[in-house]
Amino acid sequence: MLCPQCNVNMQTMKMGPVAMDECSRCGGIWFDQGELDQVIGTTDPDLRWLDIDFWKANSDFAVAPDSMGCPKCSRYYLTRLEDRATETSVALCGNCQGIWLDVDQLRAVIQAVSRCALRMDSADYVKESLHQIADMIGAATKKPLPISRWRDLNAVLRMLKYRIYSEHPKLVSMLVGVQKTLPV
Repeated sequence: MLCPQCNVNMQTMKMGPVAMDECSRCGGIWFDQGELDQVIGTTDPDLRWLDIDFWKANSDFAVAPDSMGCPKCSRYYLTRLEDRATETSVALCGNCQGIWLDVDQLRAVIQAVSRCALRMDSADYVKESLHQIADMIGAATKKPLPISRWRDLNAVLRMLKYRIYSEHPKLVSMLVGVQKTLPV
């Protein structure tokens, strides 16, 4: 595959189970559809459920055509998506849903996703837990659920627990006290 920026052959680079293409000249990285989400989940398992579409909720977001062609589809041009608030930018192929990240943008995207998760309150985590459960129920009617879906739900519930601990320490203290007084 040729780099859309330098037009040189890219090299395969592995990050966990994901094999992505990286340009040795400019440092840009190409992710096939879904691979960026997998890489984010590999770097921090507590973020595996939070997809890259976190940009959809931000109002300070710009979309512009990019001059680079898709390295996979070759006939399509990429679209630049820039989130000014997080200073992150990706180039997306509307056809194959692949994502191009310029050098150093992978780190910026992972940090932005992490900050997004930290800004969520317990109500957001409850909503996300219910969303994950609804997705799992819908998917279970079609075929058996992969273990990754259960891990996603577990991560959301763990983050919910941490958020409740930080937002409601008196409630947690009271519940721990009640638990200690109950006979086991």
